[in-house]
Amino acid sequence: MNKKTPNRDDFSAPVRRAVAARANYHCSFPDCLNITTGPSQESDDAVSRTGAAAHINAASPGGKRYLVSMTQEDRKSINNAIWMCSYHANLIDQDDQQFTAAQIRKWKSAHEARISAQQRGVPISVPNNEQEPLVYTLEFEHMDGWTLVLEDTLPVPDLSNRNFDAYKWLLEQGAASYLETILRLRIRNTLEHKTAVIFDMRLEIEHGEPYSGVLINSESAGDNSYTIIGFDLDKKNPRPVAYSRDSGIVVKADDNSTQVRFFRDRFITIESQSVYGFSIIGWVTKHLARWRLIIDYEVDGSRLSLLIDNNGRPFITSGEPNTPFKEKLAWAWWLGNERRFVPIGWYPDMD
Repeated sequence: MNKKTPNRDDFSAPVRRAVAARANYHCSFPDCLNITTGPSQESDDAVSRTGAAAHINAASPGGKRYLVSMTQEDRKSINNAIWMCSYHANLIDQDDQQFTAAQIRKWKSAHEARISAQQRGVPISVPNNEQEPLVYTLEFEHMDGWTLVLEDTLPVPDLSNRNFDAYKWLLEQGAASYLETILRLRIRNTLEHKTAVIFDMRLEIEHGEPYSGVLINSESAGDNSYTIIGFDLDKKNPRPVAYSRDSGIVVKADDNSTQVRFFRDRFITIESQSVYGFSIIGWVTKHLARWRLIIDYEVDGSRLSLLIDNNGRPFITSGEPNTPFKEKLAWAWWLGNERRFVPIGWYPDMD
């Protein structure tokens, strides 16, 4: 929770107000729902406040769930905040094994979905068990090759490791996907004899300036047979749109008119113990987008949400920068034991 100590990436007042309002000033801890603001007896206009904007990943080194790879901007953003009563805000800061970042983000997503449903007058109930109805596996799809961009210079990699994965290593260094991110997502319904119906998808998204440091490219090949859903990450509130693949190229389902909302007239039904596969494509041209995917679904009349992110961190997709890249490199995977990053267009001397 927020304590004024040095070297902390604390939330701004607008962020605290926004996360509180999105929670309807109720604690987001499961089954708590305590109201965190109300009248005080000190005067006729006095207000008693018992809530806090708690950090999901800690605001400073040594705190619970602290992530070195997180930027200062990410730590201070609303995506890293959850509104709780003072008791539960303090409780989650005592145990990062029981209260993981992924679990806390699920609480936030479920609570905000509940508040949104109540605001729209939609009846909602919550199952009284700890089993997650939907679970997922996720990987970045780059079968057709990949292009990543770094904010600054390329760190020095340890290429002595024969299992070195350039794509994974670059993402760990904070690289962003260039122009589009493609996620291969498999969602499984874990419930016995119950059907889950996905009725919407949405994003938590923040915009910034595109990266202009180093552009790195690698070529490959592959195909895709999953249901494809796209998001325009340049928009402030992107909605899922229908996509198709033509000869390996992603094209809009309705190029000449308004983009087709995927869930406008359809649902996705996942039967008990079955798995459904998606490719989620987020594309951007003029912003740096940090985003998470939220899947809204229903089981037996209960409306729930599933949060999808990159191990507690947002996905990052960068558009075209206003200034030229400082450097353009290629991952030369075809050099065997000599694999390394080389200037784009470079080829070894065969003489």
